[in-house]
Amino acid sequence: MLYLKIYLLFLNNIIILMTDGKKGDGKKGDGKKGDGKKGDETDIITIPDTEINMALINSLIDNGWDGEFEKKKGNIVIVLDDKAQTLDQRIKTRPFEYYEAQRLAICLAVQMEQLFKIHKSYLFFDLEDISIIDENWYIINSFDENSDKIVDVVNDKVNNLEFSKPLRLSGKYMAPEVKSYFASEKPEIPFNTNVSCIYYSIALIMLEIMDIDDPEPLNGSPLFFFLNRCLEKNPDNRFFLFV
Repeated sequence: MLYLKIYLLFLNNIIILMTDGKKGDGKKGDGKKGDGKKGDETDIITIPDTEINMALINSLIDNGWDGEFEKKKGNIVIVLDDKAQTLDQRIKTRPFEYYEAQRLAICLAVQMEQLFKIHKSYLFFDLEDISIIDENWYIINSFDENSDKIVDVVNDKVNNLEFSKPLRLSGKYMAPEVKSYFASEKPEIPFNTNVSCIYYSIALIMLEIMDIDDPEPLNGSPLFFFLNRCLEKNPDNRFFLFV
């Protein structure tokens, strides 16, 4: 169920409408139990039982998600009504509808807020990093502090990310400044960039899942303006703003 009470969130250039809900306390062994059915492994999402993953789930609960999950053998198991899919698996069958893409943006916004609170962010997402709970709810499934794509937010005032690992990364959904850095012959360490690189990445993913090349087919809609704000070439001018 989606609630009608609306909040406005501003954090690291994220401004988005959020819905009211309730929150679990994230304690060990706590959670909404499933209905007891074992099912098969295709109707559950399994992520490690960590403090941050529980915070990601609570961010969805805060905003109206009332699905079922349980903690089991060091994992958080989310019970689904349908087959578990990541974004890359879903688009093999059909593109996302406007409403589904809009809901994805909102779900990612409230989860990125949780990551910013612990001074972490992604440099970019891949389609397989995000799992579909249902048409209204989506969850980041890949958070791991040891992942090369996870970086530190080192200065809240200027929204800087710092990347200090001597590695080369590649991905289809990188912001231009991130792609340029990893394409250079001798990338300098450390690498600092704006946290807004993840907004650009999310916008690219949304274009991909809707099977459009640019926002123009959505001209005049809230999603059109949202995508254009995220796709600003200048990182300082990007906003994750959905109204």
